[in-house]
Amino acid sequence: MRVLPFILLIALAGCSRQAPHNAASRMNQQIQQWIPKGTPVAAVRQIMEQHQFVCTVGSYDSRAAMPPGSDPLWWDVGGFITSGGKTLQVTNVTILTCKRADTTNDIWAYEARLTAVDGEFDGRYLVVSTRHAR
Repeated sequence: MRVLPFILLIALAGCSRQAPHNAASRMNQQIQQWIPKGTPVAAVRQIMEQHQFVCTVGSYDSRAAMPPGSDPLWWDVGGFITSGGKTLQVTNVTILTCKRADTTNDIWAYEARLTAVDGEFDGRYLVVSTRHAR
């Protein structure tokens, strides 16, 4: 008889962990639909804000200027291919951090980090956290 409560506890813990992951995956898919690779930074911010996100922008001209925890990949690579197919040297990395509370059905808080290289969105986006806000 003691096994059944233990199994139920494990099942409930597993279900509660899946919801944030699924919510983050759905938000990543939405952002992918809204913002194609090569979109200018100003347009990315405008699109995200049209979808009820509040965005802050950080612009960095060197690896050393990047905030702790940032991915310095672009400085390591040193170049990138623009949406027009040209290869350019990296001179600036912009990180948009956008936050939103979604009030449909359940209440989830989202924080998405989008990276732009030399003014163009690089196609990478990451919903870095979701949490139930109730």
